Amino acid sequence: MPARDRKPNKKPGRAGDRKQAGDRGRATERGAAGERRGHRDTDPPEIKRWVDYPSPKYRRRAEPAATEPAETPRRPGRDPLRVRRSGGTATAPERPARRPAAREHPARRRRRQQTEALEELARLAGAKRARVVDQMSRAADLYRGGREREALRLLRPLASAYPTAAGVHELVGLCHYRIGQFPAARASLERFVALSGTTEQHPVLMDSWRAAGKHRKVEQLWEELAAASPSAELVTEGRIVMAGSLADRGKLAEGIALLDRRAALPKRVQEHHLRLWYALADLYDRAGNAPAARRWFGAVAKRERGFADVAERLAALGS
Repeated sequence: MPARDRKPNKKPGRAGDRKQAGDRGRATERGAAGERRGHRDTDPPEIKRWVDYPSPKYRRRAEPAATEPAETPRRPGRDPLRVRRSGGTATAPERPARRPAAREHPARRRRRQQTEALEELARLAGAKRARVVDQMSRAADLYRGGREREALRLLRPLASAYPTAAGVHELVGLCHYRIGQFPAARASLERFVALSGTTEQHPVLMDSWRAAGKHRKVEQLWEELAAASPSAELVTEGRIVMAGSLADRGKLAEGIALLDRRAALPKRVQEHHLRLWYALADLYDRAGNAPAARRWFGAVAKRERGFADVAERLAALGS
């Protein structure tokens, strides 16, 4: 009987389901080992659509999403307390009830943006959209599981076939960044920036240029990121990379000053605060200021003892 006329003896897709389940299991087992092979002191997370924030190296237990006042967003050169100092003309009954800020939680924003990236690819793929979107989704799963080289094998044909798909170039760049292929990461992420017009991968791009010793380029990207100020998390990551670039050039005092001006204890400590304190403590340690290094490593350990190698750093400092 011809093969096309045979009727399947089992439900279709059963073997494929088992294979996919096995892939997911292996991805889960390797997830903890999926961090980028770092070349510097603190590794910026791959922020936006394709990976949980922060990177596995600095992951900690999930906390409730922070909320912010909906009125008076903080902007450079604008005093957020100006309304409160204006003579009390806005009384409590006249003001709307305080509610969570409109800014999305990072996890929800990533899911939405990943969906938008897949929709963009589907529009470009036309009749091939089902296969192409499935290929992109599998590549994203491999990336999240720490299997960047396998993800690249799926992504390269997509990048060639759909050169204007910003999300594809972004994920290609992040895969190269994770495995330390910084020239390729820079090329793909620069393409992503040109297509998307966003600064959401500037910290990763900055660190890729820092690896090449192109500190002027790092400064240029930092200025763009600081001017756009897309979110506190992203700006903090860029600040950490910029401080590291200054330290690479022997400008430890300037790097410390850049971090220290944003190191005040906030009412609600979030992940990016811990990362900034860790980077600040590291620079103090490199500068030989052990008391200051102990202070900031201690601030991190007080809130998350398992954060990176903070326990070992404190032990080495005699704390």
